[in-house]
Amino acid sequence: KVEAFDLEVPKGLKVGYVSSGFDNIDQYLQQVGVDVTKLEEKDIQFGDLSSYDTIVLGIRAYAFRPELIPSNQRLLSYVENGGNLVVQYHKPEDKWSPGLAPYPIKIGEPLIKWRVTDENSKVTLLAPDHPMFNYPNKITDADWNNWIQDRSAYNPAEWGKEYTALISNGDPGEKEFTGTFLTAPYGKGIYTYSSLVWYREIPSLVPGSIRLFVNMISQHQ
Repeated sequence: KVEAFDLEVPKGLKVGYVSSGFDNIDQYLQQVGVDVTKLEEKDIQFGDLSSYDTIVLGIRAYAFRPELIPSNQRLLSYVENGGNLVVQYHKPEDKWSPGLAPYPIKIGEPLIKWRVTDENSKVTLLAPDHPMFNYPNKITDADWNNWIQDRSAYNPAEWGKEYTALISNGDPGEKEFTGTFLTAPYGKGIYTYSSLVWYREIPSLVPGSIRLFVNMISQHQ
């Protein structure tokens, strides 16, 4: 499959990817010109994390990368010192606890009630002027078109007031979730938690998902 679409990628952007083995988003980022390094256990425990503009945790990474929880303070210090940390969705049983984030994030239960399964459901930008929707790609309603299978899974139910809730979205006739896409400054850096189903959309070459993911990994204070 080939897909042509407009995409801006900041020059020199360096990303460290912590794979759980459940997604291959790092490969697609490389294909669109992002400098991506897969981080191994020793990198997370002892490496110089500051050499990366952004570090991304794959879906459910805390469950399947046992070094992450003992090294979580290193990740938070990375953000505090100016890094951009992007965390993709987790289930509560993935050893997730609200305190892993710099400000608490509690995932909704039962899980079946905290997801959006209609891929065509309306998405509302709650903070349209936020850099997440404007740099380096201008995100519009068209970027939510042609998604597949789902919008989001395992959405947060509670979160610290420090976060900006970026979107609201829900299945038709059901309540809308506002915790799907959360971001907050922390120290000199930025922490973002997102339960959008990037792992489905990006390998399917959904243009809006790639444009928005590139924005997410390009944020800085």
